[in-house]
Amino acid sequence: MLYLRWLETSRRYAARPAVLDGGSVISFADLAERVERAPVAECTLVARTGDVDFFVTILRAWRDGVAVVPIERDAAEPVLKCVPPEGTRLVKYTPGSSGVPRAIFFEDR
Repeated sequence: MLYLRWLETSRRYAARPAVLDGGSVISFADLAERVERAPVAECTLVARTGDVDFFVTILRAWRDGVAVVPIERDAAEPVLKCVPPEGTRLVKYTPGSSGVPRAIFFEDR
């Protein structure tokens, strides 16, 4: 559902800027093309912030119906100790201000 909504938006605003990546401007059409060229994901993806690949990874996860874990560019690679619950599309971690960081699972509704 999220991916279909994004596709509508990308078609409606195809020539408009979607992402500023350093000195480059990536249009909605260019971003959609990058996502379509990306291989099919079969399991949870990790998206690192910092460039256009962050958005490609998130959109690819939405397209393929798998969960995505966004992390800061300089963060250590997360160790996924379990498979997220069925229907999970996004996994975010709390900062752990009350103790240990914990995962929050979001579904596509």
